[in-house]
Amino acid sequence: MTKKLLIIFCIFASFFSSAQTTFSDQEIVKLDSLIQYYEQNDSIQSQSISLLDNQLGLYKQQVVLDSTLLFYKDQELELLNSRVSLYIELNKEIKPKWYDKKWIWFTLGCVTITTSAYVLDKVN
Repeated sequence: MTKKLLIIFCIFASFFSSAQTTFSDQEIVKLDSLIQYYEQNDSIQSQSISLLDNQLGLYKQQVVLDSTLLFYKDQELELLNSRVSLYIELNKEIKPKWYDKKWIWFTLGCVTITTSAYVLDKVN
């Protein structure tokens, strides 16, 4: 790119100048080394730009993955909260009623045996 600009500049300079200029061998070597330096610098910068574009694409993909992960984590949290509420309701349903307690049946059995023994004793 810079080489083309330099060539175009040299062509226009030769058209608009009245005197012909000549370059010495050292100036030509300097110009050539400058052109090679700028070409290498340009290629390095274009590679850097392509790498940064690639990295930007990866960052955008990471953002999409993170948002998807957050969405699924929110859904998981909602499901776990509903599961906890269902377990609380289930615990209320399963909780033993008054007639499911063993001490009531034991006391009732003792009272029945004692009463029937007392009645049999009074009958005889």
